[in-house]
Amino acid sequence: MFEENKMTVTNKLHQTHPSFESFLTAFVGELASDHFSTDGCLASYLATPDLNRSGDEANTIDLKITTCLLSALGYASREIDYNDQKGASRPDYVVKIAEYPRPACFIVEDKSSTTRNLRLHRLELQGYMTQAKASRGMLINGHVIVVYDQLEGGLQTPAIELPLADTVRAWRAEHLLAVGKTGLAALDECGMTSMLAALWRRFRRESFAGLQMLIDDLTLQSAHGNNVAHRTDGKTWIPSLCRIEIVKIDGDNANLLMEAIQGLITELEDDADAQLAAVEADYQSYLAAAAKIPAETSTLQQQEDSLAADALQLMTGTDQQTREYDHGLLRKVMRGEVLAAELAVIERRIYNLRAIKKGKGTSKDPIHVLFSRVRTFTHKRSRYLSKLQSRHQASIQTVHQIATWQEKAASLEFQTSDAAMLRREFLAQTAYLIIIHILLVRIMEDKKLVNRMFTSGGVALWFCQVEAHYLEHAMGRSAEFLLDLAYASAQHIYAHFFSQQSVLDWYTPERNALIRVLHALAGFDLRSINRDIICTVYNQYVEGQHKHERGMYFTPPDVVSIMLDRIGYKGTDIIGKRMIDLSCGSGGLLAQAATRLVDAYRDYWKAQGQPNIAPAQIQGVLDEVRRCLHGIDFNPFACALAEASLLMQVIDLLTVAHAAGAQATVERFHISNSDGLSLSDDMLASQAGTLPFSGDDLPADDQLKAGLGQWRNKFDFVVGNPPCVKTTENDTIGFLKFSV
Repeated sequence: MFEENKMTVTNKLHQTHPSFESFLTAFVGELASDHFSTDGCLASYLATPDLNRSGDEANTIDLKITTCLLSALGYASREIDYNDQKGASRPDYVVKIAEYPRPACFIVEDKSSTTRNLRLHRLELQGYMTQAKASRGMLINGHVIVVYDQLEGGLQTPAIELPLADTVRAWRAEHLLAVGKTGLAALDECGMTSMLAALWRRFRRESFAGLQMLIDDLTLQSAHGNNVAHRTDGKTWIPSLCRIEIVKIDGDNANLLMEAIQGLITELEDDADAQLAAVEADYQSYLAAAAKIPAETSTLQQQEDSLAADALQLMTGTDQQTREYDHGLLRKVMRGEVLAAELAVIERRIYNLRAIKKGKGTSKDPIHVLFSRVRTFTHKRSRYLSKLQSRHQASIQTVHQIATWQEKAASLEFQTSDAAMLRREFLAQTAYLIIIHILLVRIMEDKKLVNRMFTSGGVALWFCQVEAHYLEHAMGRSAEFLLDLAYASAQHIYAHFFSQQSVLDWYTPERNALIRVLHALAGFDLRSINRDIICTVYNQYVEGQHKHERGMYFTPPDVVSIMLDRIGYKGTDIIGKRMIDLSCGSGGLLAQAATRLVDAYRDYWKAQGQPNIAPAQIQGVLDEVRRCLHGIDFNPFACALAEASLLMQVIDLLTVAHAAGAQATVERFHISNSDGLSLSDDMLASQAGTLPFSGDDLPADDQLKAGLGQWRNKFDFVVGNPPCVKTTENDTIGFLKFSV
């Protein structure tokens, strides 16, 4: 499928899909040509005065950009309705092909290059998309291509936002980051290839033409023609009745699954990259809009400064400390950081300072006038920003999630301030985690722990009935609905992993990408899959691009085995003993410890005359695995993999219990997203005996590290293989003392 992760995006796409290079040459190369206009390339054309470009929607945007784009994506002229009147409305382009069952693949609405803010036209595009029953649409003005997916609540944050002028400058080696490179190499260097790849994958003709075949493969039986869906009970999902060849995955051929996973991750990284770029652009639009209310001559900051300056004049005569405090508090009130009731406190202090004898509380009272202005401004600013934040909620939340991720993991793990590198890591971890979630559901399906949602009748029911009848105008979100439903069905096995949100859960694959993921994973029988699959995925992640130069390591299973042997973690003596790994990473050590603990219980029950762990006893064993094994890591991605790794070690026990009709589930494993070597102030106070409240009221992470609450008996084994840090960095690291 795809080549190894260390290759550039362009090289990977070129080797597996040569038409991507053809697309770039046909589209970007044409826009970058000196013959694009009498002024030269697109970037040169856009640099001319607006007056020279007025009214260029038809002769330039339509004919020289959009028509070129659609041709490069593989559409014939007969598949494109241009300015075709439909009732009272007339979208610029409606693209439809015979192989795609919906009325239209997508809509394109063009605007002149003098139209700056394309987001103002998203409602118009949404109307055209709804009318044509198209799940996707583009807005193009020559400066940028903005892509939207049809959502239930309307078009909000763009899915892709491609800056065309910068793309052309990169192609021509005129971009600041191109560093002398041109064409494909320059696009890679400037970080634009992923956006172009996502645009190409989403809108190329093959993506729509081949989609129905993939859906048919997932939903229809091979032995009964193309109109008989698989049974919802899964009984027809067998090799002889499947249109997809089913390969049984065990320890000998796990590499086949890993190759498929790597290709899927590459595609999701590109899609996530394009979505994140659109989110970031939307966030910048929010910041720009938040600075100034339309139609007002001064910015919000200027108005705040003016009111604060007037207040300082009235505070003259008070001591400096009080004046600085009240000045800062006043600004916080105006920004909505503290309650507006605090204004009365400041106002009262100023009245005490300046006795108003006449006209108090009237227009002649400067204090009353000032605070009336402050209250009016505060309410106006709050109402405006509240509406603005509601419109940009998704992008604001995602940007904050990235900041949280960087705070929790990046500064310690990657030890770099390179924003571009950190962004790539965030995208890679996002894509890996999505695949892990989907893979776990597929494993549960094949082990009959959940009803089939991603294969057999479950997906047939979804695509043939649910999506068509209930999500007709929300096709852009159908992938999100399907994933939510599948995850909900898996919550009774392990609720935490499929219900809790993490900083890496901001992304949902677009519909066609999800179909390709499901199709690729449907070709594997995962009943006998190796329990170390999650660790293998993590090893692939580390080996692919992170290796030692970025401070990330994967401890080989044989090394883990030696470590556990050396500390005596083996045999039935480990039953009831607690272990903690302070730098657990993806959980490789804990996973092997879980296997040994389950084997210890098997040996125990065999010694009692039973052939194995009885179904009725499995819940107790699961509870003990959870109670005895603990891990800490400051990387939320690693913590999620560690939980998945532990789940894989006990999943066959769950299968046995459910097959026998016994109730069995796993509460959240004790994997803490924290710094194992950090001590909070409350922890230090607890250890010193000066904590003003009970240590049992501390957060669970602090209780675990301090040996309080349910961890009062502490641990029998403390083991791990932490990454090395430079000697100059240990001045900020504290060390814990554990009783062993």
